[in-house]
Parts: sequence; C-alpha cells; structure tokens
Amino acid sequence: MSEQHYWRMIIGILGAAALLIGGACQGPASSQDENRAQGDTVPQGTVIPVVVTSCYLYTREQDSVRLSITVANDSVSGTLHFKNYQIDGSQGTVEGRFRGDTLFVVYDFQAEGTHNRTEEAFLKRGVDLIRGFGDRRPVGNTYRFTNRGAIDFEAGQIFQPVPCD
Repeated sequence: MSEQHYWRMIIGILGAAALLIGGACQGPASSQDENRAQGDTVPQGTVIPVVVTSCYLYTREQDSVRLSITVANDSVSGTLHFKNYQIDGSQGTVEGRFRGDTLFVVYDFQAEGTHNRTEEAFLKRGVDLIRGFGDRRPVGNTYRFTNRGAIDFEAGQIFQPVPCD
C-alpha cells in the first residue's frame, strides 16, 4: 500500500469517527419531539410580555417624590408619592405608556380631601427619568398637557433609580 493511500484511509477513518462522536453528543432526536408534544414551545408570532419593576426618587432639601413603576411591554402602572415638608403631600396610582423615550401617565390621587387626576410626563435619559412641566387644562375629569411638544424637561425634576422596598 502506498503512503498516500495510507494517509487517505487514516483521514477517512478519523472523519467518520468524528461524525459518529459528534452525533452521539446531541442526544436522542426524540427529546425535541417529546418537548413539542408536552406543549413547551411557543407558537411563532406569540408576544411574551417582559415585566420589569423600577423605582425612582427625586429629592430637594426636605421634599421628596418617589415613583415606582411596573412596565409590561409598553404599558406602565405603579405609584407616585409626593412627600413635602410643611405642606400636604399626595400619593396615588399611575397608569400609562411609553411613547418613544417619554413616559406619559395619569396620576390618580387624593389631596386635601379631593380626588384628582393629572397627566404627568417623564423623559428617559440614561438611567434617570426627568419629570416635565407644562400647561395643563381639564379634559373630562383629568388635567392634561395642552401641548405635549411644549413640555419642559430642562427645568424638570431628575428622578434617579433607587432600590424598590
């Protein structure tokens, strides 16, 4: 047998052995079929909601505002708590959604014995949320921004992430 023929035979045997060993490492082909039969797969096109809870805090001197939100896809719900020094605070729920990098929510709360609903806007910048200010007017039972494009985030309150309690 020639040396060239010998090496071809060795390479062929090694290649066949590699294929057999590689195939054996994948486990039985039926395990994937068993998972499908048990319903462990998600049909194509199904949206799996991602739920994330985050908390933010704004402080200035002895005043603080705490925002806690749970985001599921683009819908948001949570709480907003204004703790003011020497004046009444307020606390209530928020519900809304992200529009691009801006979170718009309706803040539903009790203050000084009256029920209120106010639209709030928070611009996402890095890890922070910046509360915007602007003119509002009553629309139904909610005070809404008169012009969302004119909301001032530069003079806004910067909410920084904090651990959720």
